[in-house]
Parts: sequence; C-alpha cells; structure tokens
Amino acid sequence: MRQALQLKRSITTLLHHSFYRKRSINMNWQYLTHTGKKYWQYLGISLVIGVGYSFYTILTILEELASRPYLVTQVLVSYTGFFIAFHIVARGMYKVNEHKIMSIKKQLLWIICISIVAPLPWLLSDFLFFQLVPRTYTFDDLMKIVYQLPTTNWSYQILTIVMSYWGNFIIYLIVYVMIVSGRNYHKLKDINEKQELKILINQINPDFLYNTMDVIKRTIDIDAEQAADVVTQASELFRYNLTASKNNAATIEQELESLTNYLNLLKLQNRAPQDIHIELADQHFIESLPTMTLIFMVSHILKNALHPNHSLLIKGQQQGEKYVLSLLHTSTKKRIVDADYFRNIKHRLAFMFHDKAQLTSIKDKNSHKLMLSLPLKEQTTTHPDILPSVI
Repeated sequence: MRQALQLKRSITTLLHHSFYRKRSINMNWQYLTHTGKKYWQYLGISLVIGVGYSFYTILTILEELASRPYLVTQVLVSYTGFFIAFHIVARGMYKVNEHKIMSIKKQLLWIICISIVAPLPWLLSDFLFFQLVPRTYTFDDLMKIVYQLPTTNWSYQILTIVMSYWGNFIIYLIVYVMIVSGRNYHKLKDINEKQELKILINQINPDFLYNTMDVIKRTIDIDAEQAADVVTQASELFRYNLTASKNNAATIEQELESLTNYLNLLKLQNRAPQDIHIELADQHFIESLPTMTLIFMVSHILKNALHPNHSLLIKGQQQGEKYVLSLLHTSTKKRIVDADYFRNIKHRLAFMFHDKAQLTSIKDKNSHKLMLSLPLKEQTTTHPDILPSVI
C-alpha cells in the first residue's frame, strides 16, 4: 500500500514539474506575438522601404546579369532571412537578458554579441539561395559590379560582405533597443509616480491619529454617545483616506464631507479654528480634485499658524476660465514653515492636471492665505432642436 502511494506521489510530482516546465517554455516564446503597440508599424515601414530600395538598386545594377523574376525572388528571400534574424533571433536573445543586464557597459557588450550571432540566418539564407538556385552570373561578377572589388583577394571580399550585413543589421538593432529602452523607462516612470502618489495620499499627520485615539479614550468615560459619534467620524475619515489610494480623484462634495469630519475631530482636540465659514458658489464647475486636497490645505495652514484657533474662511467661485478656492486664516505663520502638505498638494496637482492647476501661498502680518486654481468642468449643452421627446 505504501509503495503504491509513493508511486502515485512520484507520478503526480513528475507531471506537475513537466506541466510547469512546458508552461515556462511556452512563455519564453511569447515575445514572438507580444510586441509593442508600434512595433509592427515601425518594422513594417522600414521593411517596405528596405524592400523597395533593394528592388530598385538590384534591378538597376544586376538587370544585365539575371532575369527580373530571379532578382525579385532573391530580394524576397533575403528579407525573409532578415526578418527571421531580427524578429526571432535578435529579439529573443535581447528578451532573455532584458531585465538581468543593468549596467550600460554590459548592455553594449550584449548588443554587440547579438549583432554578431543574429545576422547568421540572414547571411545563410542569401548564401543558400546563391548556391542552390540556378543563376546566370558568378560570385566574381557580383563582387565586381556590386562591391567593385578585385576577384583575387577572397578574404577581403568575405570581410566586406560580412561587414555590409553586420552594418545594416546593427542599425536596426540599435534603433530597436533605443525604442524598447524608452518604453521601459516610461513604464517605470509611471509605476514610480503611481507609488509616490499613493504615499502622498496616505500622508496623514501621526499626531492627529494619536490625538484622535486619545479623545475617543477620554470621551468614553464621560459621554458614551459622544464617543460613538467621534468613532463614527474618525472611521469615515480613515475609510476615505484608505479609498483615496484607489481613487486618486474626488468630487468637491466628498472633499467637503471629509473636511467636516476632520474639523469636528480637531475641535474635540482643541486644535480647530473657533470660527469656520465655508462659502462656495457655483461648485458644480469643479469636475474633480486630488483626494484629501482640502484636508491637506487646512492642515498646512493650521500646522504653520502661530494661533491655530483663529478664524478660518473657505471661499470658492468661478473667475474667468478657472475655479478658485481660497483658504484665509487670520493668524500669522511661524518663522520655520513645514511645507510637506503644501508640496504634497502641488505634486498631486501636477500629476492630475499638469500645468492647468496652481496652488499659491499668500501671507502678510496678520493672515495666511492659500489659493487653489482649478480648470473648469466641461459643460455639455443640448441644442433645442435635438431635445429628447417625452411621450
């Protein structure tokens, strides 16, 4: 019985390894069909230009030595060999070590190695066509007319042919590596920006978290209902912060709701302004803004204020082609300013709107003001003649 179980386990393990080995082999050949968006566009255009130029030159130079069908077939066979050498061999060799080679020196050495090995199928296809297909001219005739070389020096002739193949191939290879490197750079840049954006969104002041927990702890012993309200507001705020890592943009209504919870928690900590006025006009013109923007703007002002309990006024209105949000706090700034929240907002505005949104800080002796300028939401209008009919 034990021997049967061991045999069954051995067969299962063997099949398991065979399946994954076959799967990994299949995955290694996926580069043949998985290409970049513009790979076939670039390669196709270059091949069409190359084939057309070769047709013209070969028909012009060798028309007296061979028939036109023979020369056309020669060009097609040659570029088929080139396609195999480049698309299968060169790309395969490059894909094998694409993520392993980090230094520029090693990458250059690997490109040189590819450029030496990969053109061999191209050179071999032309050689076999020249040897196997009946022709009306000799190798010496080809050297005299095409390369204008003497027929006595065979080593020089072979070196010239190899260098001509290698020179044409290395140009294609260098252009391909540059395109792939640029595409990988942009991919890594996008990934880095997205990760950095998530870090910026989750940048809530730890002191605020600790103080909120302390308020909850103290309020439980005094008023259980108020403690429940504090827990509800804190949970909604923290939930909003967690969902912000998935949704980088928020509506103005979501921002105002989270800001209200934030200010209520600050009041319980005795760290909020005594008077808070929010006056937003035409807020439907705001399409979206980076998540946690209003909380971070208020945090920046209060964290750098000498008197955080002074009044805070939040206004918003359309001004020309922009919607302007302003936060005015009637307290002077500290001498040493902490600009983490300010840089956070500016970075995420640039990520979301590029140069269409601006955040500026205005200060004087008695106040500190932040102004956020946002692009207007695109308004859709319906022509009266095409209004939907209601029956």
